[in-house]
Amino acid sequence: MREKYEKFDIFLKSCQVPNDFPYRPKTSHEIGIWKAADFKLFLFHLLPLIFACPDFKIEFNLDSRYIESVMKLCLVIRILSGVTVSEEKISFAENLIELFFENFVDLYGKEAQSYNFHSMRPLAEQVRRCGILNCSRSLVLFFVVFFFVNFS
Repeated sequence: MREKYEKFDIFLKSCQVPNDFPYRPKTSHEIGIWKAADFKLFLFHLLPLIFACPDFKIEFNLDSRYIESVMKLCLVIRILSGVTVSEEKISFAENLIELFFENFVDLYGKEAQSYNFHSMRPLAEQVRRCGILNCSRSLVLFFVVFFFVNFS
């Protein structure tokens, strides 16, 4: 399993990002020192590209259900962080969150669930009441709740 993490880190480091980004991609071993900008780069830009890459799917032999699951979360956060969010988009994000939770235990196991993780369920409702997830701090808290890469 360690070998797969190392391969993932090599894959992550090989991603070329524009100079506009304040940080270069860090490895999964460095997740403890990631800054909000690192999480934002990973969630909004790198993860969707990595999972869309056929080489990545072949190299890591990932079940498409895992990829779909993570992409649902990426889409939810992207929608709820948008400049403007309509009620239609919030409802769509809410449905994606529910779909994600329906398959969570089957994919990641019961031991991966936690109280913090379940606090994601009302995320769409919070956006409805308080506005978009435009704060980097919100994204950091989101990442504390769920670690995406599960190579087991």
